[in-house]
Amino acid sequence: MSQLGLVKAEWLVKSRKVVIVLLFLIGAIITPPEVVSQVLVALPMLVLFEISVLLSKLIGRNKRKKENDII
Repeated sequence: MSQLGLVKAEWLVKSRKVVIVLLFLIGAIITPPEVVSQVLVALPMLVLFEISVLLSKLIGRNKRKKENDII
């Protein structure tokens, strides 16, 4: 999505706090009422989100570099 220009790294970074809360909320909904299960479900999703932020930054940097090389 970042490569298509639908999502930008800046937006992902700005919405990080909201995403963390939503991930833990999702973890609470889909697990039994137990904190350990909630955290065990939310942490992998959080890691995937952080990886997507890093990839989005790299893609944005590469796009800017290509645009500067063309000009």
